[in-house]
Amino acid sequence: LTPASLTGLHGIENCRDLLHGTGIDWGCGAGCLSIALARLKEVDKVIGLDIVKENIDISGENAKNNEVSNKTKFIHSDSYVPYEKAEHEFLDNLKGTLDFIVANPPSSSGDDGFSFRHIVIQDGCGFLKKGGVVLLNISSQYGKKRINNLITKNPEYRYNGIIASLNRSAFDLKRNDLLECLYAYVEEEKRSGVLYEFINPDNVDDLINATDAMKLYNEKKINPFTYWQSHMFTKI
Repeated sequence: LTPASLTGLHGIENCRDLLHGTGIDWGCGAGCLSIALARLKEVDKVIGLDIVKENIDISGENAKNNEVSNKTKFIHSDSYVPYEKAEHEFLDNLKGTLDFIVANPPSSSGDDGFSFRHIVIQDGCGFLKKGGVVLLNISSQYGKKRINNLITKNPEYRYNGIIASLNRSAFDLKRNDLLECLYAYVEEEKRSGVLYEFINPDNVDDLINATDAMKLYNEKKINPFTYWQSHMFTKI
């Protein structure tokens, strides 16, 4: 498991008393969060959505191997829009009825890396009933300003704060996906002036932006730190 996936599992465990009925796992990947949700007694059904067809096939197989096929359904979908007409109609019929959404989105491309989080919250609102919850992974390097902007732009929700957080972890730049993220963050800081907030590995009481984190890595091969976290929102 990646640290982000593990954080999502901790978020589910910490909120298990609030999770019941039917919900969506947005960007389900191999299905680990869907399976964890389906194992909860009070959860009736989990619909996993993913844009990668192979992930849908793998999720279905993993659910079968974990004996939760009867409580899961996986749909090939671009966000909340399935590719097949029948699946599109199925999901449309769930609008206003869901009890929860969970999401561990990847970093988006061509922007500040945060837009998938806005999509999960904004486009998911119409699927949730009043009191429905969203468990959303947002790691701390995105910074307080982006999180506050997400809250401000979505007044239909109450923000419940951080519900799971791993210990301080290296933002492992030996992983190509995270190194590409850092390059994108540096360019975004130049473009927008909105800084990212990494933990300084030379002094963990200080924060450094993405540009300084990249400089430190290039000069010393030292990873910056972050906190992998899951946040909770409630539809009001």
